Amino acid sequence: MRYKRSLLSGWGNYPIIETHLYRPEKIRDLYPFPDEPSILGRGLGRSYGDAALNDQGGMFLFTRLSRFLAFDETNGVLHAEAGVSFDEILKIFVPRGWFLPVTPGTKFVTLGGAIASDVHGKNHHVDGAISNYIVEIEVLLANGEKIICSRNQNKEVFEATIGGNGLTGLIISAKLRLQSIETSFIKQFTIKAKNFEEAIELFDTYDRQYRYSVAWVDSLAKGRSLGRSVVMFGNHAKIEDLHGSLAKDSLVVHSNPKLNIPFYFPSSVLNGFSLKGFNLFYYWKQIPKEKSVITHYNPFFYPLDGVNHWNRIYGKAGLLQWQCVIPLDDGKEGLQKILNEIQSSRHGAFLAVLKKMGPQGGLLNFPMEGYTLALDFANRKGILELFKRLNKIVLGYGGRIYLTKDAHLERRDFEQMYPRIEEWKKIKKEIDAQNKFISCQSKRLGLLN
Repeated sequence: MRYKRSLLSGWGNYPIIETHLYRPEKIRDLYPFPDEPSILGRGLGRSYGDAALNDQGGMFLFTRLSRFLAFDETNGVLHAEAGVSFDEILKIFVPRGWFLPVTPGTKFVTLGGAIASDVHGKNHHVDGAISNYIVEIEVLLANGEKIICSRNQNKEVFEATIGGNGLTGLIISAKLRLQSIETSFIKQFTIKAKNFEEAIELFDTYDRQYRYSVAWVDSLAKGRSLGRSVVMFGNHAKIEDLHGSLAKDSLVVHSNPKLNIPFYFPSSVLNGFSLKGFNLFYYWKQIPKEKSVITHYNPFFYPLDGVNHWNRIYGKAGLLQWQCVIPLDDGKEGLQKILNEIQSSRHGAFLAVLKKMGPQGGLLNFPMEGYTLALDFANRKGILELFKRLNKIVLGYGGRIYLTKDAHLERRDFEQMYPRIEEWKKIKKEIDAQNKFISCQSKRLGLLN
């Protein structure tokens, strides 16, 4: 199989590395592996940092390994190749009354990538991460053996592969349990919070009533308005909730994006004035304090997917996303400290999202019962120093950083955040002693044998 010498990055456009990119057409093309010192799989490139980059060897692009293999209509179990995207799953199965059990903030991710990152969504406090709905996965190991992994079969490899960012082997197919729906619409309730403390109170008040919850946070608000937010809750709408034209096409699927950012914006576009203006507009665009509407799943779950290449607004230097989770008891205090530290640094975040998480097991899994805050920053001088300070705050409260979004975490901090790393490394050594599967992140964090 021929390769193409390529410059690649994650969604943040940082870092940029050179690699040999292979585009297999069939599963059988994956092995024997090409003559490369190391290999890594890659989906649609939506992980922000360097978790899906390999600058010492080759990379398999999985976008053509995207076949639907079977579907159990009774139990809602979909069997598909790893390159199938969530976008494709929605287009095929929403009209049949099925939806993704867990989805991140973009549908342009592959099934394999979602498993490797153990993605979570707006319903983690109720349903957990995507791993809770994975029946089994098929993994191609470094020795060329294909094995089926589940909670009952090859359990250790299953647990190490979920959230393992592709370092245990190549995920080639999986069985995912979908959830049934009556409509493709969401009953959305939106309420404005005057500050961070009120936002947390709203989560505590309404989380029992709604399956989905998320808050947009104004990272630039100060003083008594620190952390002011627009908090959104939602449940899947039932047939009786729809009226008029909505009821006539109750399982309508999303359309493709109509807007596109054709070039990288100048770095000067995102400045203190533009960030403040955007935050003020977003907070005040909803005049009433509370609002209830019926909305389609697409704007509710995937608001940024309406614009292709939206990451280009950050300029060629790219963006860095920083996402943490802090345990429930200390969540409010810890996240307020983080917002204050960001205020002091004068590094405004264009996008800041707050969610509540439930308990989650796993070796390298990010979620824990608590609050998670994700922020997008332009890649500018001083941002990595800010992240180091923020990481110390997170460590002080027993939290951790999400590896799929990471391009900056230091090994010492990582090892404190992920106390089960030695268990994971033991499994990695047993099935990949020669480190065939490597990423830039794995070298930075000391994940190799």
